[in-house]
Amino acid sequence: MKDKTEGEKIFELFCSTNGIHFRKVPESAQPTPDYEVETEAGLVMFEIKQIDKSKGFNEEVKTREVGSHVRAKIGEARKQAQAAFAEGKPFVLLLFNNLDPLQLFGTEQHDFIAGMHGDMTIQINRDGSILDSFYGRNGKLRADKNTSFSAVGHIINRSKIIQVEIFTNPYAQLPLPTLSNCFCVSKVEIDAANGN
Repeated sequence: MKDKTEGEKIFELFCSTNGIHFRKVPESAQPTPDYEVETEAGLVMFEIKQIDKSKGFNEEVKTREVGSHVRAKIGEARKQAQAAFAEGKPFVLLLFNNLDPLQLFGTEQHDFIAGMHGDMTIQINRDGSILDSFYGRNGKLRADKNTSFSAVGHIINRSKIIQVEIFTNPYAQLPLPTLSNCFCVSKVEIDAANGN
């Protein structure tokens, strides 16, 4: 059995502190989510992924592509999401930013929106006026892709205050049930006509 990551330890502390019943899922030869969490509507599976390094962070001028960390971790968690879906359980991917002491670099709200739904795209008329805006390319959650993800979010641990912020997937085949109020759950409105 491998050692728990910092993100897993903080998630367990968050659950324990808030009276949330959880169970660590035993590891197996097949990919499985990390945790089962009890809700009034049944079990929800959680996978904790940690960001430990990033190109551009330790350089004098910090640069990054908005949403890239979120997109990468969604790709890494696909098999765990599919395993939860096969059991008929909603699945939440949580990221823990162990790279940035402020836990902002790559895990701000706009990173989750861009990573999940695509880059913000603006169509401009020849006269310079805005014709339309929508989430475009690079979205990892779409009506035809990664529908086994019920939500994606992150664990924030600043000044010994632990928060979990979750963004629901409007395309989830198993929508996220109502969670305890200690979870901050947000819904991003996606224009079905333009969302990819």
